[in-house]
Amino acid sequence: NERFAERGFHVVVADCRGRFSSEGDFEILESEKRDGVSTLSWLASQPWFSGDFGLIGVSYDGYCLWAAVAGYLAMPANPRLRLRACVPVFTSCDLGKRGMFSGGILQLELIARYCHLQYRLHQPSTVFGFQSLWLWKMLFQVFKEQSGTLWNNTLK
Repeated sequence: NERFAERGFHVVVADCRGRFSSEGDFEILESEKRDGVSTLSWLASQPWFSGDFGLIGVSYDGYCLWAAVAGYLAMPANPRLRLRACVPVFTSCDLGKRGMFSGGILQLELIARYCHLQYRLHQPSTVFGFQSLWLWKMLFQVFKEQSGTLWNNTLK
């Protein structure tokens, strides 16, 4: 972010709803498009904003980028908003089909890693209507029972 600011760009960092510095409750894949449109509308209303913008997002934030772009493209034309760059990294534009499900099969390993990360970040969230901490504990117990000590030792 500093490198962009040093080169004269305004840098706006927006966390997902309910994550880190943002208010509200985080529910995976629920409000990213709407929140992206809201953020872009706010940006367009700022007197210092030139109209040109780019988006960068890694992993889930990369999905949020795609959702914001979809919302931007569905918005009525606004001369105060001109998308100039879009850099999604390590992500998918459809986490439901290409992320959590692969060939119609639920990717428990990915969900377990996600829930573990949320647990480590102390950022509870909801996955398929379940609190991630509860889901993580349940999945961990299943993996522990099925995998023996190898899985358990990997997480220490």
